[in-house]
Amino acid sequence: MLSLIDRLRLRGKLKSPDIGTRSKAVDFLAKNTSDPSAVKLLLMVRKKEGGNGVGYTALKAIESVKCAGAVDALLAALRDGDDGLRCGAAKALGNIRDPRSVEGLCAALKDDDGQIRWAASVALGNIGDPRAASALIEVLSTSHKMIVETHKDILIGWCNTALGASKALGQIGDKRATEVLVATLRKVGDFKIKSNAATALGQMKDPGAAEVLAEVLGDRKNFSGNSHGITWEVQADAVIALGGIGGPRAIEALVAAIENTTLPEAVRRTAEEALSRAGGATAKPALAAGQKKPYLMTGREMASYLHQNILPAMFDEIKRACQKDGRTYCSGMATEGPTEPHAIVLDHLVLAVEVSPGADWKPQQEAMQSIMNRYLAEPGWRLVAAYPDEQPSRSGGRWVKFSIERT
Repeated sequence: MLSLIDRLRLRGKLKSPDIGTRSKAVDFLAKNTSDPSAVKLLLMVRKKEGGNGVGYTALKAIESVKCAGAVDALLAALRDGDDGLRCGAAKALGNIRDPRSVEGLCAALKDDDGQIRWAASVALGNIGDPRAASALIEVLSTSHKMIVETHKDILIGWCNTALGASKALGQIGDKRATEVLVATLRKVGDFKIKSNAATALGQMKDPGAAEVLAEVLGDRKNFSGNSHGITWEVQADAVIALGGIGGPRAIEALVAAIENTTLPEAVRRTAEEALSRAGGATAKPALAAGQKKPYLMTGREMASYLHQNILPAMFDEIKRACQKDGRTYCSGMATEGPTEPHAIVLDHLVLAVEVSPGADWKPQQEAMQSIMNRYLAEPGWRLVAAYPDEQPSRSGGRWVKFSIERT
């Protein structure tokens, strides 16, 4: 806890004309956000400094606050004129999860700034208080209308609001939200919003939502609503939701999805697992705690899976295939590609093989590709039918890059 002397000294430093002195004081406060008095000083700094470097550092510290004693100060900041401060206060209140914040956060759902509405929605979802359901239902319904009618310059704000509100309603679990979430899935064209709505419907476990989720997995021509945003990500979330809901209609839809060869392989595999959870088939052996199937991994997880389970044996065979005078000219192997944490499945990834300076790898290209395809087949990947790319390596050799994709 900051002593009275500490607080007085910090106040003096925060009023210094030297920005370096003020910055050091803010850095010190950022390390003491468990103290309500430090949080109040950070709020004061943000209001005084605005969006400059010192004010930005203070804001980042405010967003991470988890001190219950700071709730009153943060609720006051939620009504401030600084958009960034209001947004940061909402994030902090979501971290603290104090029920006293619900009323103020519900009021923030009506803010003109879309980022603040999003932050308030996420915070209410983290708190999970049923009192917030009505306000979230209302703002999600408003989002439908605004996404269709509003000017493109502020469209992103309403999209973010819909994302946050639908996620929060799923966390709260009030079945009154089923109707608005079904409407979200049908009306809104953005695939991320559809995915959030599908996930939330699964969390509701309302059998009445099974029909719209089943439609998502069928022919888009027969989808009653806006089918534009129905991507494989939405379909994967729909089958997971059906697995959570269970019941005859969900099982029927999952069986149809598994047998539908026009669906992406990742969706069909996910449907197999969802079916076992829905009670439609005997579950396969359980995975170890925390383990995921390759087709449900994030980018970073999938890259790690490749290195641990696929690349060592694959590279040994490639080295044996690529030899000259009894010595291999392949010296290394790596992966490249998108590693966004939000990705459910990597659509594309690159396998890079390093060859020694002066080595001619092209005569063995067909053998290399055959080895890669054989090892990639089991987890459901394949080489893209494109000529490999070459780039110089630091050792003076070349990286030969093969693109792969999900089947």
